[in-house]
Amino acid sequence: MNDDRAMHDALRELGFLEDHSLERAWAAHERTGTPFHVALTELGLLSQDRLLHFWEDWLEIDLVGEDAVADAELVDLLTPQFLKNARAVPLGQDDTGIRIATSNPIDTATFQTISYLVNAEVIPVGAAPRQIDALLAAALDTGGQDQAAAGRVEASAFFSSDADRLTALANEGPVVQQVNGLFSEAFERRVSDIHLEPQGDGLTARFRIDGQLIDARYFDPSMATAAISRLKIIGGMDITERRLPQDGRSSVVAGGQKIDLRLSTLPTVDGESIVIRLLVQDASTLTWDALGFDAGTQARLDEIIRRPVGMFLVTGPTGSGKTTTLYTALGKLDRKEKKIISVEDPVEYRLSGVMQVQVHQELGLDFANVLRTTMRHNPNTIMIGEIRDTETAQMALRASMTGHQVFSTLHTDGAISSINRLADMGVPRYLLGAHINAIMSQRLVRKLCQACCESADLPYQPYGREGELQDWGDISHKLARGCRECNGTGYKGRTLVSELLVLSRHIRQLISEGASWHDIRAATRSEGFLTQFEHGLHLIRDGITSVDEILGNVEPA
Repeated sequence: MNDDRAMHDALRELGFLEDHSLERAWAAHERTGTPFHVALTELGLLSQDRLLHFWEDWLEIDLVGEDAVADAELVDLLTPQFLKNARAVPLGQDDTGIRIATSNPIDTATFQTISYLVNAEVIPVGAAPRQIDALLAAALDTGGQDQAAAGRVEASAFFSSDADRLTALANEGPVVQQVNGLFSEAFERRVSDIHLEPQGDGLTARFRIDGQLIDARYFDPSMATAAISRLKIIGGMDITERRLPQDGRSSVVAGGQKIDLRLSTLPTVDGESIVIRLLVQDASTLTWDALGFDAGTQARLDEIIRRPVGMFLVTGPTGSGKTTTLYTALGKLDRKEKKIISVEDPVEYRLSGVMQVQVHQELGLDFANVLRTTMRHNPNTIMIGEIRDTETAQMALRASMTGHQVFSTLHTDGAISSINRLADMGVPRYLLGAHINAIMSQRLVRKLCQACCESADLPYQPYGREGELQDWGDISHKLARGCRECNGTGYKGRTLVSELLVLSRHIRQLISEGASWHDIRAATRSEGFLTQFEHGLHLIRDGITSVDEILGNVEPA
């Protein structure tokens, strides 16, 4: 039974309210998500004073006296911002626990968080909202200043910071050891995302490694709420807001590498879920070699990004490394002699010599609005994080028409289909044919663990999308097995499988004339265009990935 339902039943049993009043308040609580005790007072069914007496009778707690004052040291330790958000005031602490004035004595989540932060049992003391307001006002007149959110830190203490006493104190509690252990394991195992999902009363943590989710650990009910609260503190989010999604960010230095953390919470019917994206800020990974491009593709890419005008598009599904490819392309440019502006949502890597602009949709600062202003700053190169709508597509083409080099991404399955996607957005085909230089379509596949993969007994015979046998003959390949080196998965790391369409004069003409997808594809094939599936066959033949990975991620040519 949850706390609100228990309160509902206790109000009836103790004779504070009749059934019809209780059901009216309960309906408002379920309809709006307002806490049950707040619904009671907002509907005028229970006065604040009578609610206080109910808390006193039901929970057998003390009520705040007229001479009560906040404990200044505890205010400083818990931080004024946390107390304002939690609507809680520390009155003092002794061997029995910490006394917390609150107008919601059944706020278990807040009490668990405070208990972990100060390593003491919470003793709630009932107070009316007006009394909480008065106590907070007096405390904040004399209490410490709001503490800054934890920022860049060293891996030895993970998220402690001299500027944030709350986090420093929290590092002594058991929840911090659990959360730090979770991050430590994630760093060691090359995790890209950590998923914490409510399961029963507890919390399951899963790691995304090489694109696959695997179970990592379980937080039992006594630790689950505090773990979410701890992560909210790290991300600079409102620790008391559990009904609305929130986004936060932080960073950590581990193993000499800066790792940016992007945190996102999502309220579910079972409790809050949180996902943490781990982004390694390592410029050495932004090379064509690191992305897995062969020498021939690298040479063609270098030629494309040397063109001073026109558009270069990178397409693929979410999480296929499109932005990383564009960052690598930007890193190849002469940033001392060119003005380069990127418009992103979010900014994933910080690049020296590039003016990076963060989109803020909630403020009306979307891609199209930022692009209008960007054009007035006389850039040589513009990177647009993603073309999402007609207005952005048209402005991107307009920028390439007026002498700018434009890089951007698009969500499509293939290079050729991107032409139709942009045309569907309302961009005239003759502009597409005239101003797009090249389109790279890509996705990520797992690489075989070279410590345990084995040669297959039988060769692989590739088939096309219509079931026809491909003209590749039999391909020798390797199988994933699994060992300690790859945590038993058979795979370690990922690489790109891609196709690069460089628009020749003939292809430009076909696009401008409105030729069909099939006609354009036939023309590209006659010019030696290699599809993603065919690139995948090269990776299979070279023992880089498996047949299962390619067939599971790439549509046959």
